[in-house]
Amino acid sequence: AGAVEMAAVSLFMQGAYKRDPQSYFEEALSNFEGTCKAHNFAVRATLLYFEYLKFRGMYREASVALTRMASEDTPLCSALLMEQAAICYLRMHPPMARKYAFYMLSAAHRFKKAFQRR
Repeated sequence: AGAVEMAAVSLFMQGAYKRDPQSYFEEALSNFEGTCKAHNFAVRATLLYFEYLKFRGMYREASVALTRMASEDTPLCSALLMEQAAICYLRMHPPMARKYAFYMLSAAHRFKKAFQRR
């Protein structure tokens, strides 16, 4: 799974998309979540995948990936992932303000659960 993840990162950094890095990222995520049961590595792969999707302007897919990973983590990490997903909804064309507000409130609730009131 780690090798597939690094293959996706190297394809992304090359800039030549003969093969699609997105399929490599998705395969790495499914391997980390399913076969390996390594949640920390799955979060790392999700963040790399998020940066790839953000670079390509695919904000809807990025928010879906972040939301999927946010449902399975500690409250603080989950809140950070939900906050980034909310920002993705705001950057879409046209912006989805209601979804942004909903996900930001969800992130705020998770921050409160993690005792991060500030």
